[in-house]
Amino acid sequence: MKNYNKVSTSSLSNIDKLEKIIVYLSWSFVVVTLITLICVFLTTHNIMYIRIFNSYYALQVSVCITMFLWGLKFAFYKDARVRKFYPVICLSISIVSIFFMILNVY
Repeated sequence: MKNYNKVSTSSLSNIDKLEKIIVYLSWSFVVVTLITLICVFLTTHNIMYIRIFNSYYALQVSVCITMFLWGLKFAFYKDARVRKFYPVICLSISIVSIFFMILNVY
């Protein structure tokens, strides 16, 4: 007699594992972007000084990476509207941010 109540932990496909990794990375970069935003705010208002946060370049880089990861994250959604529309918006924000970094607008 077989035990059908057992749940195998190795039953996740590679796509499911990749989706979990992207979800964890996207939320961790949200935290990094939030910390970067706070540090840039404190540095630009002369409350504290951290050399790397003296301009908005660090914030642009973190927003660019975050939007790229969220675009990938939304591409895995089951809802067709979210899967088609949201990745385009997130990846557009990321590309525009890269464009502004190349033009040295920060």
